Amino acid sequence: MMEKIINAGIGVHILWGIGLLGLILKIIANAYIQGLVKASENMATTRRKKLRIIRQKYENGKSLGINNGSGEAYVEKNIRNLRFAAFPMEFWKRSGRFFSGIAVVTMASAFLYYDVNWRGSPDMITFLANGVLVCAFLYAVENILLINNKMEILKANIRDYLENIPATREASPRAPAIRRISSPEESQDDKKISVVKSRFQDAVTDNVKEDESAAAIVDENQDVLNSFLKEFFS
Repeated sequence: MMEKIINAGIGVHILWGIGLLGLILKIIANAYIQGLVKASENMATTRRKKLRIIRQKYENGKSLGINNGSGEAYVEKNIRNLRFAAFPMEFWKRSGRFFSGIAVVTMASAFLYYDVNWRGSPDMITFLANGVLVCAFLYAVENILLINNKMEILKANIRDYLENIPATREASPRAPAIRRISSPEESQDDKKISVVKSRFQDAVTDNVKEDESAAAIVDENQDVLNSFLKEFFS
């Protein structure tokens, strides 16, 4: 079988090149998603950047009181945004169909490229037979490397972590100001204190007035004495 493929024309080599490319990329994508699944088993300490971003966005929103919706919808949206080799993960789930389509387009183009004598020849039959084998091979690879199942496991792991994050503590209500209620004995004491204060202030005021009047009398007597001395010595 391999000898026939090797000895076949360039068209057969192109078909199997498409098949091998699809297989290699499928294996790499499968290994990538498998690594994400393994890293998501412990989301709290994961080192995968994309998983940390998903976790951090959800935790920040929850700490700020922002409603991120249901955990399932949040996980579904973020997993759909995951990309590998610039293609979303939804593409890699069905990459076998994509490369099978390329193989079919290649077979159709061969009928336009080769002349009429090629059609119906043994080379054409070999070419078409290898094209069918390549498509079957790609579909088999897609059913063996089930990326879709791994993505579901990844979603379940992330959703399990997010739904079990403890709710953030709400700010405790401010304690109302405690108003001190005075007892009857304390109110009586307050009244006594206020009476004493008022009496003390009145006494101080009276003393000030007496001092002012005494100073005025002294000034008046001093003036009389001065006038008397002037008249006596003049």
